[in-house]
Amino acid sequence: MKAVWIFLMSAMLSGMAFANDCPDFRLNGAERSLSSDELFTKRSFNVQAGGPNRLSQCNSVPGIGYLTTAPDLTLTYNASNRNRMLSFKLVGSNGCDTALLVNDAGGQWHYDDDTSGLDPVIKLNRAPSGVYDIWFVNIASGLCNAVLEIETF
Repeated sequence: MKAVWIFLMSAMLSGMAFANDCPDFRLNGAERSLSSDELFTKRSFNVQAGGPNRLSQCNSVPGIGYLTTAPDLTLTYNASNRNRMLSFKLVGSNGCDTALLVNDAGGQWHYDDDTSGLDPVIKLNRAPSGVYDIWFVNIASGLCNAVLEIETF
């Protein structure tokens, strides 16, 4: 009986630790504030994709690949009543296969891998003002250099 109890407690604790490794939109990443008008001209940022956590192990979030628990970027977006499409693209360097995970201003998850070759693209029509949490995912383990492109249309 004691062995069963130890097994159950161990399984429960590892599951709790595991849940902490999933993406958490309650945390903040590097913070940026940009408006629809500012993003009408594409902005590019050098970033690193990847992290220690396996996205496929997180049942409440779509996708595969490796990422961090906290978002890589927390974007406070001002739509300026323009009703524009907000676009995110992650371009991996040297053949790095990347993916994007976004938790939008309404709390919805968006995941993309390979829409543009090996590069993910997420386009949100009529994106409202609010906070967008963004994770830069590496399909393989480890880190890789990438460029994040954000713009509005």
